[in-house]
Amino acid sequence: VRWRSAALRGREAPSAYANGIGRSPRALAIAVLLVGIVCTMLTAHWLERTIDAAAEAKYERQKERLASEVRRRFRQPVYGMMGGRGIFAAGARVDRAAWQGYVRSRNLALEFPGVRGLGAIERVPRGEIDRFVAARHADGQPEFRLRTAGNHSDDLYVIKFVEPLETNGAALGFDAGSEPTRRHAIEQAIRTGQPTLSARLALVQDKEHGAGFLYMVPVYRTIVVPGTPQEREAALTALIYAPIVASELLEGALESIDAQLVFSLFDGVERPEHLVFSAENTPRQSFADRMLWRPLPVVGPSVDALEIGGRQFWMRTAPAADFWPALDYWSPSLIRVTGTCISALLALAAWLLASGEVRARALARSMTTDLRRLAAVVRHTSNAVVITDRARRI
Repeated sequence: VRWRSAALRGREAPSAYANGIGRSPRALAIAVLLVGIVCTMLTAHWLERTIDAAAEAKYERQKERLASEVRRRFRQPVYGMMGGRGIFAAGARVDRAAWQGYVRSRNLALEFPGVRGLGAIERVPRGEIDRFVAARHADGQPEFRLRTAGNHSDDLYVIKFVEPLETNGAALGFDAGSEPTRRHAIEQAIRTGQPTLSARLALVQDKEHGAGFLYMVPVYRTIVVPGTPQEREAALTALIYAPIVASELLEGALESIDAQLVFSLFDGVERPEHLVFSAENTPRQSFADRMLWRPLPVVGPSVDALEIGGRQFWMRTAPAADFWPALDYWSPSLIRVTGTCISALLALAAWLLASGEVRARALARSMTTDLRRLAAVVRHTSNAVVITDRARRI
């Protein structure tokens, strides 16, 4: 009996222990680890999608604000020109002194950034050039000289007033109709009766010869704008114009709306030779931002059309360097690392619990076997003393 008891214990206990720890605890730990990792990855992916959607929404909001700001800045000079049109509409004779007084009453630098002056253009038939020049000299403009190179069959569109004269003297007396870009804008303004922006050109007022524009507002003999292009052309009195330097007009547009973008504005066609303005909002970045930050490219450059003053512009925008750190792109990576570690700890805990349970069951089976053997001894012996060691070996 003693030999058989020892033999049975030698065979049964290791087998139960091996089956429990070798298969069931390991499978449970692997299952817990896989479930934890899957849940972690799904959560990180959901959070990434949420952040991507927030990035796209933020980009669209800032882009819309930038487009509105560009339109607002181009529209601002119109208010000054409409004031000048009001002087003509009042019916009184508008001479150089009246125009000079109006322009000096406005703070151009503060009210209309980028506007180098305000002037008036008059249509002059070829046969009335001498009369027109004499009228300008009689109006207190002895320095007035007519400069034109247009077709002799065309009417002239001469700049008769422009203030402040100190910075716009080179434009006084210039036939704006002799240059195709300016003439096209003039004729478009007359036909439409609306504020009209010329194509990109170099202004004589800009010493740096950057991108510039002429903004024009037609003035008619009647307060109400005539209904047809022919009636508007016949009723034309003058054109109020403003020379605009694009770099001064759009300077600080990004900072004014706190937009974390870079943008470029093109006139008509998105080509380098049609570039009007380019700006980048690039604040200083810390060493950690430069070395550790790697943004995800969820939003990229986009090109949108802007209709301003009867012309089509193309605005190319893209996220700036400081667009990404404002978004919480660290969280998905942090969730992946933390979730994986927690899943591994849970798998280890499950393995330890399952292994302990298997060992406890094996020990219980071993003790039950020993008790059965002891009971068998008692059943077959009337008087017996059983002595075992600490391992319950008889």
